[in-house]
Amino acid sequence: MAGKKKKKLVRPAYAPKKKESKPLTKEQKLGILIGVGVLVLAIVLFALLYDDGSLKVKNGEIVGAQENWIVADLSQSSSRHKYYKLGEVEPLEGFTEDTESTLQTSSNLTTVFAAKPNDENAAISSYYVTGVARKADEMIAEVHERFPQWGYECGDITALTLDDGTEMPYFISSYTPAEGQDGYASQSVCAYIPAQHSASVLISLSNNLTEGREALSDEAVEQWLKDIAGTITVETPKK
Repeated sequence: MAGKKKKKLVRPAYAPKKKESKPLTKEQKLGILIGVGVLVLAIVLFALLYDDGSLKVKNGEIVGAQENWIVADLSQSSSRHKYYKLGEVEPLEGFTEDTESTLQTSSNLTTVFAAKPNDENAAISSYYVTGVARKADEMIAEVHERFPQWGYECGDITALTLDDGTEMPYFISSYTPAEGQDGYASQSVCAYIPAQHSASVLISLSNNLTEGREALSDEAVEQWLKDIAGTITVETPKK
């Protein structure tokens, strides 16, 4: 006797019910509009009220800038320049500003204060002060590494403590042209004072040894650096 055939049960395909989207109520729409408005207002107020310390520029000049301001371009982008005041400087006694200096800057709004001695027999030939868009310890390390590539012999990096307790790193270098090479024997000093906005202020001394000047001793270098640093008011770095 043939067995009974089993019936195959076929389950109907399950189609989930689509949730019907309810239209937003007036109260919900109003709440969203208020939220968006508050966000936009917060963004506008932040843009208007936030002060990052940069100087205002109008008609190609810095608004309110004084001649003795140390101004540096601390831009993060080459397409948008931002200038900051790092401090103020006055010529050291016995020196006058060298308006004919050939020192150049990347921007006509940044400042370089070059000074020359009134006495031709002064112990140094010249010095200059300018702002730098790098921290003092970072900058001194980079420059110390590069100077030998330019033919200089460099001493070790040393930290000089200024009267206000600030640690100012510096190093002394010397240059002697090879036989038949253009140039003159000289002594140079680079020092960096920490400043606000992760920047620093450079003091650079030059001593032209072909004009009857002798190379400065380490003690004399430190005294010159302290004297020049005393003419500079650097705004204290924010901690």
